[in-house]
Amino acid sequence: MKLIPLVFLRPCNIRYLRWEYINTADGFIELPADQMKTKKPFTVPLSKQALAIIEEMRPLTGEREFVFLTARGERTNTPMSENTTTRAFQRLNNPETNQPYGVGFVTSHGFRHTASTFLNELGFSDDAIELQLHHEGKDRIRATYNKAQLITERVKMMQAWADYLDSLKAGADVIPIKRGA
Repeated sequence: MKLIPLVFLRPCNIRYLRWEYINTADGFIELPADQMKTKKPFTVPLSKQALAIIEEMRPLTGEREFVFLTARGERTNTPMSENTTTRAFQRLNNPETNQPYGVGFVTSHGFRHTASTFLNELGFSDDAIELQLHHEGKDRIRATYNKAQLITERVKMMQAWADYLDSLKAGADVIPIKRGA
């Protein structure tokens, strides 16, 4: 659950995240084409916070195929189920009511919407945001010719995003992050 807002991958990519896809030395998740909706490989820059979460998992599942396993997965190497994260979010308690949020408040896929909205509001480039969401370009001709991945910009954006989320979590006075910060 902690990793989802930091990488805003589709839930299936989190569910089937394999250790072999993680390049901690360079700070990336490198997903092969067959794991992606678009059938194109995808590189995900990892913030320091995301890398720390992944490293927390290593003693638990590092000898297994998948990063996130079910309880049964300890024996069977089974990745978590399709609804594991969504159900976990539903069981979180609202601090104002001390009751579970329940259905409809937040989903694991919803963090993609949240990240897109806030990153656009914070002034990051449309291209970098759409690439980070691994969306196909609307302009097919441009997509045919433009193969830019904007990795340097996306690395900065993902670290700024993680720092922004940390500041929200800490309850600090939030100073809006700027592109290139």
